[in-house]
Amino acid sequence: MTATQNHPLPDRWSHHLAAILAITSIATLLLALMPWLLGEGSTAQLMQEHGPLENTSTLLWLLAIVLVVALHSRRHIQSWAFAVLFAGFAAREHDWHKTFTGESMLKDDYYQFSNDPLWAKVLAGAIALVLIVALLFVLVRVFRFIILEGGWRRASGLWLTAGFALLFITKTLDRSPGILKEDFGVELPLSNVLFLSLEEGLEIVMPAFICIAIVLFWRETRHAQHPTPLFRTG
Repeated sequence: MTATQNHPLPDRWSHHLAAILAITSIATLLLALMPWLLGEGSTAQLMQEHGPLENTSTLLWLLAIVLVVALHSRRHIQSWAFAVLFAGFAAREHDWHKTFTGESMLKDDYYQFSNDPLWAKVLAGAIALVLIVALLFVLVRVFRFIILEGGWRRASGLWLTAGFALLFITKTLDRSPGILKEDFGVELPLSNVLFLSLEEGLEIVMPAFICIAIVLFWRETRHAQHPTPLFRTG
C-alpha cells in the first residue's frame, strides 16, 4: 500500500465530493428539462455545432492546456501528454480536424476514399497516432493514480475522476439515441434533442472539472520536492 493510501481523507474531501455531485446533478436536471422549458427548436439552436455551448467547451479545453503548461510543464515533462490530449479534445469539439481533412482523421473512410494527396493523409495519420498515444498514456496514468495509488483520496483526484467519468458518459449519450432506436426500437419523447442537450451541456462541465483538478494538483504539490503521482514516470 502506498503512502497516499495510508493518509486519512483530507478535511474538506467530503465538501469537494458534495460539490461535484451537486454541480453534476443540477446541470443534468436543467439540461434534461431544457427541451421542455425552451422548446425543441430553441434547445437545438443553443446546442448546435459552433454554438455558444460548444464554443464555451472549446475555450475551457484551451484553458486546461494553459493551466497544465503554466503550472506543471516545467517540473513534469509527462504533463505535455495531457496538454496534447486536451488540444485534441478542443480541436474535435470545434471540428478543426474536419477543416483540413473534410472528415474525421480517426475514421478509416478518410484514408480509403478521400481524394486528398498522400502527404495529407500521412500527416493526418501521424497527428491521429500522436493523439491516440497521448490518450492511452493519460488513461493509464489517471488509472494508476486514482485506483492503484489512492489518488481518489485527494481533492484533486476527485475532480479528475469526475472529469474523466463525464468523458465516457458524454460519448455514451452521443450514441444512445441511435442505439435505442435501431437496436431496441425505443424512441423517447424529444429523444434526439434531449440527448443532444445532455451531451453538449455536460461537455462543458467535463473540462471545467479538469481545470479545477489541475489547479488543485498545483496547490497540493507546489512545495513538494518530488513529482506528483499523476505525472511521475514508472
